[in-house]
Amino acid sequence: MVGTSENIGNYKQRTVRVTPLLVCIWDCICNGSKRCYRGNGGQSIAAQEDAFMGVFINDEKQFRQKIRAVPGKRKYIIYQQESAETVRIRLVKLTEEQYGKVWITNLITDAPVTRDAIPSRHLLFIGDSLTAGYGVDGINGISAFRTADEDVTKTYAYQAAEMLHADSRIVAYSGNGVLSRWIAPEQDTPYTKNILPEIFPYIQNEVPDLIVCNLGTNDASYVRQIPSRERAFVEKYTDFIQQLKKVFADAKMLLLYGLMEQTLCEKVQETAQRCGTEFLKLPLQNPVNGMGTDGHPGARTQQEIALYVERYMEQMMMWRTDER
Repeated sequence: MVGTSENIGNYKQRTVRVTPLLVCIWDCICNGSKRCYRGNGGQSIAAQEDAFMGVFINDEKQFRQKIRAVPGKRKYIIYQQESAETVRIRLVKLTEEQYGKVWITNLITDAPVTRDAIPSRHLLFIGDSLTAGYGVDGINGISAFRTADEDVTKTYAYQAAEMLHADSRIVAYSGNGVLSRWIAPEQDTPYTKNILPEIFPYIQNEVPDLIVCNLGTNDASYVRQIPSRERAFVEKYTDFIQQLKKVFADAKMLLLYGLMEQTLCEKVQETAQRCGTEFLKLPLQNPVNGMGTDGHPGARTQQEIALYVERYMEQMMMWRTDER
C-alpha cells in the first residue's frame, strides 16, 4: 500500500510505475458540486454533476478507463492484470474543479510503486470553458452540458504541454472571467460572484516557467464593445496579471485570445502590452471542424490550436520538443 493525500481538484496528472502488478485499487474521496446558473436576475440549481477521472496505461493517448468519482469515499479498481509486468499508470482529472474535487488517499497494490520523475518544464494554464474542455465530446445544438462530455486531455492546453514534455497545471472555470462571468443577452449588469481573480489558487506546488492565460470570452458577453466597459476590462485584467507576476516573479507570461469570439482581441493585446507580456491571437474556430456543446470548440479544433500554441511557446521559451 502506498499512502498519499493528493488533492487533484484542478486538472493535474499523477503518474506511478508498478511492477509486477495484479490489482491496483484507488482509494479516493470526492466532494460533489451543483451547477449554479444565473439568468433573468435569478439563480437556479441544477442536478449534481460528478467529477470524472481518466486512467491511462503506459503511453496511451486515450484513457483505458473513465471513472465517475461520486461524492464520498470510494475504492476503485483502476488496473488489474494476471501476469506480472511493469506498467505506467497516469491518473488524470478530466473535469474542472467547480464540478467536484478529488483526493487520492491510498493506492493499494500487491507490488512496489514508484513515481515518475517530474519533468523539468512547468506550465500553468489559466482559463475558462475553452481551456477546461467544456462540451468537447458533446454536439452543438443537441447536447446539454454535462461533465461526462468534458475532457481536459482533448484541450489545446493539455496537448501542447504533452508536445513540450512539460508538467502542466490547468486551472479553468467555465463561465468565468476577470470583469464579469457570462451573462445572457437580456441582462445588462456584470455577474461578479466568485469572479476568477478572487478564487484563483495563487499557491501552487510547482513554480511555473510559463503562465498561459486565455480569458475574456465570458467578459465579452457583458462588455459588448462599450468603451467604458472595455476600459474596465483592461483594468481588471491588468490587475490580475500584475498579481500573478508578483506571486510568480520568475515566470514568463503569454496571453491568448480569439478562439470563440474576437471583439476583445485588441483589449487583451493592450493588457499584454501594459504588463510586458506576450500576446498571441488565436484563429477563430471553424464550424466545419465540428463544434461541441453550446458552440464550444470540438476535439479537432482543440488539436489544431494545440499545435498553433505549442509552436509559439516553443519559440518563446527556446524549448525543443525533442528535449525534456
